[in-house]
Amino acid sequence: MSVSSTGRDRELIEASLDRIRSELASVVGLEVECEDLQISRDDQKPLVGDGVHLSFKLGLLAQGEQRQGCLVMGLAPAMEAACLFLGRSETERSHAVEKAELDDEWKEGLLEVASVFGAAVDVALRDEIGIDVHACSEGCQGVRSG
Repeated sequence: MSVSSTGRDRELIEASLDRIRSELASVVGLEVECEDLQISRDDQKPLVGDGVHLSFKLGLLAQGEQRQGCLVMGLAPAMEAACLFLGRSETERSHAVEKAELDDEWKEGLLEVASVFGAAVDVALRDEIGIDVHACSEGCQGVRSG
């Protein structure tokens, strides 16, 4: 079931994305632009468009209540960040994206990206909410339409 997000949801998510963009720029020099942002509260797995996407899972603890969320993005931009963390070539990244097959090193790079996302969301939420709230990465997994 999908529930419309509130204006406050959008504010918190935009603050989190701004922090993620800042962290990626400072850690690996990657300038990221967010497009086609869709925000919703769902109790089912996220629906994705064509191709392979990655769901970066987030664990949230707010006022003693545990929640989960995710940030879904295309495989190519996620792999671009992982490529910079790993110091692998653009050719290697393109090949991995084309095949949609990732070796253990690529998976480790994506987990590093997930850790940056979790830490950035943690800081953004604490700055925006001002109460005892924590966020952390709970890994990532590939998702495909259907």
